Amino acid sequence: MAMRELRLCDIVSGMKPYIFTRHHYSQAYRLAAVMLAVMACGFTGTSAHAQSNDLITAAGRGDLPAVNALLTAGADVNDTKNTASGPTTALMEASSNGQLEVVQALLAAKTDVNAKRGLNSKGPDTALTLASLNGHLNVVQALLAAKADVNAGSIPALYYAIAVGNLDIARVLLAAKPDLDWQDPIMGATALMQALAPFRFYLPIQPPSPSGRWDIARLLVEAGANVNVMTRWGVTALKLVAEENSPRSLAMVQALLAAHADVNGGWVGGGTTGLPPRLEPLSPSYNRADGYTALGLAASTGSVEVVQALLDANAQRAANPSSAVNAKQPGGNTP
Repeated sequence: MAMRELRLCDIVSGMKPYIFTRHHYSQAYRLAAVMLAVMACGFTGTSAHAQSNDLITAAGRGDLPAVNALLTAGADVNDTKNTASGPTTALMEASSNGQLEVVQALLAAKTDVNAKRGLNSKGPDTALTLASLNGHLNVVQALLAAKADVNAGSIPALYYAIAVGNLDIARVLLAAKPDLDWQDPIMGATALMQALAPFRFYLPIQPPSPSGRWDIARLLVEAGANVNVMTRWGVTALKLVAEENSPRSLAMVQALLAAHADVNGGWVGGGTTGLPPRLEPLSPSYNRADGYTALGLAASTGSVEVVQALLDANAQRAANPSSAVNAKQPGGNTP
């Protein structure tokens, strides 16, 4: 295995534990040694704020020797640097880029694990949400062990993990007991809905193939997610599943029904969103769900097994089963 080139930064940083335990060296000498380490690592800022900016830069690129030198030199581990996404900290940069050793060093230096990248207390990102969005499982685990708030940020970490289809991170986050029924502020979709949808609800990212996210949906149902939450367009988890004609759709419908999904939940008869055109539904499937029942959607795709499962559940639960079977949907059609 090729050896990594040894830099002056590494040499000087490696000397520090020895330098700082030599009691006969003067305070001035120790300070000079720290500054030598900082300069060797490529930073020349002298003010506290300059050192903090250098720390954030080093953390983002995973330069552990530089991070250690700057922390020893007195850089503020919780200081922020303005970016296009808002004020960011060293921990956020390291977490976003998956720099585990740097994250551990910053946590040991008592960084604020729940700091938010935003101008107020409802800032959009935390170190945990950034690590979840970018798929860094080991960083997520380290942050949770340091008591990161699993529900912090304007978009929780679990929603991010599900949107990108990361089953392993979703499983770890679920163990931290997150809010399973958080709804996004525009569409009103839950994590379960995002896991089942073949399109994006709220995030400005394109979700991967639904296959992996349906596995996450099962975990959410098993964890006790509310299967009857409705979006602002009347979409429910059962509607999202019923429209797909496939063996996995039948299995998911059965799982949702076992969790007491309302066969006739959601809006029926159409309606308007009342939102600006740019916020209108983002796919034909989403648009069709407004005004359709799960039974109507399943019937429209010819999924006999799903239709039968819904009819059986309707017959057992509905006070008037025939009303659901004959419910008028957009255009006046019945299932």
